[in-house]
Amino acid sequence: MEGGKEAMEQADIVVFGGGSFATALAYVLSKNHHTVTLLTRNEAVAQSINEQHRNPKYLSAFTLPPNVRASTRAEDVVPQARYIVHAVPVQASREYLQRLAPLIAPDTPIISSLSRNRTVGKRLGSGESLESILATMEEVAEGVATTPAACKLAEQYGLDLPIIKAVAAILRGDLQAREAVLHLMTLPLSDEKTW
Repeated sequence: MEGGKEAMEQADIVVFGGGSFATALAYVLSKNHHTVTLLTRNEAVAQSINEQHRNPKYLSAFTLPPNVRASTRAEDVVPQARYIVHAVPVQASREYLQRLAPLIAPDTPIISSLSRNRTVGKRLGSGESLESILATMEEVAEGVATTPAACKLAEQYGLDLPIIKAVAAILRGDLQAREAVLHLMTLPLSDEKTW
């Protein structure tokens, strides 16, 4: 089977990339009962994943489940994706995303490990100070400035937003990330409201 339309008719997750990180993500997602398609530029990789359930270049010792497929034809897989996971190396991201942007539905969530806000959170969680993190970043992590503003708006409108409050406390240095998670996990369940 070629890496074309037959590779995925109804995948709920499309992973951009065909490297080791993309392959590992596809494997984990598939084990959580998702149908996953790796979008790769390499026809031989797509064909091997579809026919032999192995990525011949990366993590080739692992057999991929049958609900992991691959394609080289973005136009066949991206428009139907319920979720997109970005796993392309940063140096190729801009070119890759510019080419695919017209195919992505406006309401399709894109998940990326390259987020500046995620980077700040990960580094804070490992114990690094916010000042140190911001001093070494070349780009702006918008969440650092917008979180306090979101807290003020929530207070102004009488909204209880425990996750945003916890993030603000972590950013101020009043709370450690681990403590925040433990606190949030003990909160009672409540219905989410749609505004």
